[in-house]
Amino acid sequence: MRGRGAVTILLVLAFGGWGHAQALEVPEVNSDVRIDGFLDEPAWQKALAFDLPYEVEPGDNTPAGVRTTCFLVSTPYALLVGFKAYDPNPKEIRAHYSDRDRLFRDDFVGFMLDTFADKRRAYTFAVNPLGVQADGIRSETTSGDPENYSFDFTWHAAGRITDFGYEVEIEIPFSALRFPAGNGKKRWGFVALRSYPRLVRRLFFSNPVDRNNACTLCQLPEIEGFASARPGRSVEVNPTFAAAWWQNREDVIRPIMGSPSRRGDSGLSLLWGLTPNLSLTATLNPDFSQVEADAAQLAVNRTFALFYPEKRAFFLEGAENFSTPMPVVYSRSFADPQWGLKLTGKEGRSTLGVLAVRDELTNVLLPGVRKSSQATLPQPSDGAVFRYRYDLGRSSVLGAMASHRQASGYHNRVMGVDGLVRFSEGDSLQFQVLRSQTRYPALASWEPSLRGKQLQGNAWQLAANHSRRNWESWVFLRNVAEAFRADLGFLPQVGIRGGEVGAQRILWGEDGSWYTRLSLGTEVNFWEDQHGQLLNRNVAAMVRYSGPLQSTVFLRATRFTEVWHGQEFSGQRFRLFSNVRFSGSLTSSLGVEVGDTVDYANAQAAKVTRVSPGFTWNLGRHLYLQGDFSGERLEVAQGELYRALVADLRSFYHFNVRSYLRLVVQRTQVLHHSELYQQPPNRRNTSTTAQVLFAYKLNPQSLVFAGYSTNMRGNEQKTYVTMGRTIFFKLSYNWLL
Repeated sequence: MRGRGAVTILLVLAFGGWGHAQALEVPEVNSDVRIDGFLDEPAWQKALAFDLPYEVEPGDNTPAGVRTTCFLVSTPYALLVGFKAYDPNPKEIRAHYSDRDRLFRDDFVGFMLDTFADKRRAYTFAVNPLGVQADGIRSETTSGDPENYSFDFTWHAAGRITDFGYEVEIEIPFSALRFPAGNGKKRWGFVALRSYPRLVRRLFFSNPVDRNNACTLCQLPEIEGFASARPGRSVEVNPTFAAAWWQNREDVIRPIMGSPSRRGDSGLSLLWGLTPNLSLTATLNPDFSQVEADAAQLAVNRTFALFYPEKRAFFLEGAENFSTPMPVVYSRSFADPQWGLKLTGKEGRSTLGVLAVRDELTNVLLPGVRKSSQATLPQPSDGAVFRYRYDLGRSSVLGAMASHRQASGYHNRVMGVDGLVRFSEGDSLQFQVLRSQTRYPALASWEPSLRGKQLQGNAWQLAANHSRRNWESWVFLRNVAEAFRADLGFLPQVGIRGGEVGAQRILWGEDGSWYTRLSLGTEVNFWEDQHGQLLNRNVAAMVRYSGPLQSTVFLRATRFTEVWHGQEFSGQRFRLFSNVRFSGSLTSSLGVEVGDTVDYANAQAAKVTRVSPGFTWNLGRHLYLQGDFSGERLEVAQGELYRALVADLRSFYHFNVRSYLRLVVQRTQVLHHSELYQQPPNRRNTSTTAQVLFAYKLNPQSLVFAGYSTNMRGNEQKTYVTMGRTIFFKLSYNWLL
């Protein structure tokens, strides 16, 4: 009986529901509201009004230092949200023109909106005092950062600075949201927020937040109303046209550039609301020109593939539906799609995601125990992903996934189940179990050990977390068979087993203290191959500080042991990262890492020094400068092995909230002492790319891009050689039918 009682209590904790508190009523009006930053229409006089009285960061539900009033009202077609943000000194308000989702250094107001009231997923909207928008999804059932601002919805906002502070008006069309269909009143989770950055960045909420509860969305109060609201079942048609002129050079030593080439191409995207909660997105011959340049990264003395985030709109929309604990879905695996179909939505407790893509360029990541490589198949491939999640109780989920990729003589299939179980407000367990089947092609150009080979392998992962106000601890375990493959994901290392255990103590400073948050922690991780041979072992101590000037300092000392090519290397490394916001316009960061490491190219012990400074600088409201640098030096017993430098400089001039001019210059330089290598590389390699872009965005899908880019390379024979230049143009418009 005791055992049954314990099981019953456990199930209640994990899957039990919460009672519903009294919801605030949001009035509905039929009058029009002009979104211009002036809360002067009669509709606002009828709105539900409430203040944001709680400081939740760095304060712990302490009284907010400035007053903020939020107004909520709805029409039959949209949710209207207004803010009056009072400030004792409006001249100190931090507000700059910027691109979408780049306002977080400024003052801003916003809210989270859980339209299914399921405490797992919420829309997030934010607006700065000039009307710059940010939108995204907060999900607390997936791994990694719960906030994802890569999503773009079509909504309207305006802001203006006043003599008392600033005002913001927001209109969210119901057609842009997904929520349960049906007549009558609806209940949604809602919290209003304000970011107030001065000497310390303070965050104000309309409701208190319990730091002993790791689930923020579980604490959202509910609003009620919206009887006339109907979720979007519209059809959006988005035709695009792109044109480019380019000229390339095949090799650095080639004396002249190749003949100029020109191309114009059109594409079409379609978003169709099949049901109130289920959407079909289709794209045909999409233009995936990379107007948002990837940040440059150093690849020297790295053994595994580098990760680059997704930036293409078709794959970003609904991406949270395909997230799993292990990264077995990575949309940048699709290199050159010819067409794509995507079905996403939520009905009741069920969340569904289906993705199918025809890819003209089939890139394959070949993972390994100690390194990864890449290969390309000379034929197109078809890929598909299926994802399903079911909500259990108050905030737990159970999921399943399957993926399939196929080309001539090649296929990769993955199937698995996963889940997140919350046992209490601060305790959770996340798991995933997977199995894959892979057949590689029998091509002469393919790696000989994999030609025509068929593989089957399993993988699993388990993560337990305990999070309270003053303590955090975690246990992480992963086991991946050497034959496991997830070719539509990003899993560059296989054939490993091991895990990590860690804990940290968190201290909270009083108002005016020299720190706002201080944490001291330690972690130990251990990894071996499937035969029990050690790969690496790390023991680390960490200190993280947050304080005035919005400063952050992170210190980490690590003692490591690593095995490479049968040799065991050990040593110590020290890492420092700091970031300081000196004013409303200037931010500076610095990363430093020094200590022992391994020279993977020559299998010998080495000393590494890495320095990574950076800055952001707003010159007035319109001009923004950003610089990120990374320098690295590796020394061995015989002397300096190489010296590498990456510089990434970006400048934006924003004419207004819709248009800007951007210049990006990236330079990478690596100087090798070739005589110290077993297989000597080029003594000098340089790469410089530059891009200038003009952008006008009526909304996220209706836009104009025009730009020019060039890239140059060099080696010990040639200092600078232009390898290519491109002029490009893109036009896109979104019709709502």
